[in-house]
Amino acid sequence: MCISIVKLDGTFFDVAVMNSATVKDLKLTIKKKVIELEQSKMGHQQISWYIFYLMLSQKVLGDILRGENTISSMA
Repeated sequence: MCISIVKLDGTFFDVAVMNSATVKDLKLTIKKKVIELEQSKMGHQQISWYIFYLMLSQKVLGDILRGENTISSMA
C-alpha cells in the first residue's frame, strides 16, 4: 500500500508499506523516510573525528607555543 504523507509545511512524500503492516511499522517507515530526505537535503554531515582531533591538537600546540597554559585556562 502506498500512502502520501503531507507535512505541516505543505510538502509531501510517499511511503510504501505492506497491507498487513502495523501502525508501528508505518511509523518506522515514515521516520526512515524523513531521515533519508533530511540527509539528502543536508548532504553528508558525519563528524570526522580524525580532523577534529587534528584541529584540537593544533590549537593546543599553538597555545603552548604562545605560552598559554591550556589546563589552567580551561578550569
